[in-house]
Amino acid sequence: LVRGEFCKASGGERLAYAENRKAWSSAAVYRAPSGKIQGFVGSSERQAEPCTYRFVSRTADVYFDGYGPTREFVTDIPGDYDTYQGPNQTSAEAVFHITSGADIQPVVNGNYTIMNGAWLKVLGFSNGSSDDLARLFVNTPSKTGWQQWKVVPVPHTIGGDYSGYLITNIASEKMMDVYNWSLEAGGEIIQWPYGGGHNQQWYLEYDSDNWFRIRSRYSGLYLTAGTDGQVRQQEFIADKIQLWRFLPTDAECETDKPAVPSGLAAQPLQGAVSLTWTAPADADVAGYAVLRAERGKEDFNTIARNIKECRFIDNTVRAGVVYDYKVFASDWSLNRSDASSAVSSSSANGNGIKASFGFDANLDDATENEFVLCPFATPVFLEGGNGTKALGFDGAQWLQLPYTLCQMPEMTVMARVRNDGGEGVQHIFDFGMADDASLYLTPAENGNMRLVMKHGDDVAMVDAPAAIQGKWMHVAAVVGKGIMTLYVDGKNIGSAGADINADNFMLSYIGRGQNLDGSLFKGAMSDFRIYNYPLSDEQIAQAAAGQSSGIDNIELPVADAVSVEYYSLGGVRLSAPVKGALNIVKTCFADGTVRVDKTYIK
Repeated sequence: LVRGEFCKASGGERLAYAENRKAWSSAAVYRAPSGKIQGFVGSSERQAEPCTYRFVSRTADVYFDGYGPTREFVTDIPGDYDTYQGPNQTSAEAVFHITSGADIQPVVNGNYTIMNGAWLKVLGFSNGSSDDLARLFVNTPSKTGWQQWKVVPVPHTIGGDYSGYLITNIASEKMMDVYNWSLEAGGEIIQWPYGGGHNQQWYLEYDSDNWFRIRSRYSGLYLTAGTDGQVRQQEFIADKIQLWRFLPTDAECETDKPAVPSGLAAQPLQGAVSLTWTAPADADVAGYAVLRAERGKEDFNTIARNIKECRFIDNTVRAGVVYDYKVFASDWSLNRSDASSAVSSSSANGNGIKASFGFDANLDDATENEFVLCPFATPVFLEGGNGTKALGFDGAQWLQLPYTLCQMPEMTVMARVRNDGGEGVQHIFDFGMADDASLYLTPAENGNMRLVMKHGDDVAMVDAPAAIQGKWMHVAAVVGKGIMTLYVDGKNIGSAGADINADNFMLSYIGRGQNLDGSLFKGAMSDFRIYNYPLSDEQIAQAAAGQSSGIDNIELPVADAVSVEYYSLGGVRLSAPVKGALNIVKTCFADGTVRVDKTYIK
């Protein structure tokens, strides 16, 4: 499959390429002539070494074979160190489907009932047989083990193409298998003990609306449920007899979609948009998905799935951009409701605090934006320098910030930090994209505490005396237009001109650098905050002294308003405001900014 898909895709546009010559491997991303975007990896069949590739989407959240929404995807490639044609040389290669939009395939990795789209019956063996060679049929659902399957990706060490899946019957613990290694249409599908052959590996090709086609790696043919109930492999047929859904094992086999969620409303927050809606009356609603598009565009993308509550905070918005939102419900049988009517909103866009992580025995964001940190290891909390708890960094812990949180042309970053020594150029924080595109603060580099901005060959830095080991201090970095300033314990240490590219601040970390080697911080940290504007000397001193209530207020834009629009709470445009009620007010300013507020109009 990899080589066939690559041949087709390479007639289109190559979007990215990387190679590891030492490991004899490479990776690429293509937009095929069909419009599909696919990632590829491959290695030498004789002298590959183990290595890792990370795919990064710089401009938008995407899904990699259903995993997402995300900006990153990592895959490992096997090999042998310094062993020519060694036992671990597997000719490893894979293709990943990179998608976005309103209809995203679900992730498949676990235990399922596999339902056919034509007959609404499920895969199993006649009379629940556990015998070798038992033929595969579709059966009336009974929610028993012989109708349930463990479906997992093949290991990357499988040999050759590792884009496929293994499908094992829960009751018999035997594999779905192409009988007698048949390459013929009409070949039977059986169960057989695991042998590792290509006839026991299957590709999952997403069709739409949570339906897949299941294709043999060995023959390239598709699982097809015949009128006699027996399942055989056939050439592609544009019919539901080749469509399959991977249902939770306790779900009903039905295709009745739930009702549409109602009352969708959007409220602007500082750095985010809050969405709420009302659940449909259906008893089997399993969750919700949120769709978003820039105002006036039709290319809605799925920005969240499997939401259990009737609320969602979209903290991936860009300042000054108005978005349209929709929501739909899904039931346990993976049936989707129609999407709700769209509502519009943007973030409040005022100057203020964007994220605040106190590390007081948790990783929660104290702001209404609800940003989420991703820890590399289980957090360990210590006594802090201001009477509260602090997050410990032992040289093996670090945190990743949300992708869009730090993508601002101006900002202030501050924290209380205790440096406990250690080796290398440790990073208190690092916002960037690569070693040569980042903003970082280190407690000790060449004998100095140092704030560094790298943009290609341009490097700017501000030095301060190295951090005293074991002593708590307050540090702050202020990034303005073309300049950055370092503060220690509330004092302005100095500034440097800096070439700032906010788009580069996507892969952002606390406690590590863009390159892990030698950059892991050792010490403790508390009260980590990010503001979306440059704080003044007085405000930094105020924060260092623990008097921050004033600077955490939101300062709304002061430019002249050039237009005002009114909307109902449901997002419907009004010709005039509704007096004596709450209205959504969209205000456009002369400097190009937009503010959306929920306001009571007398």
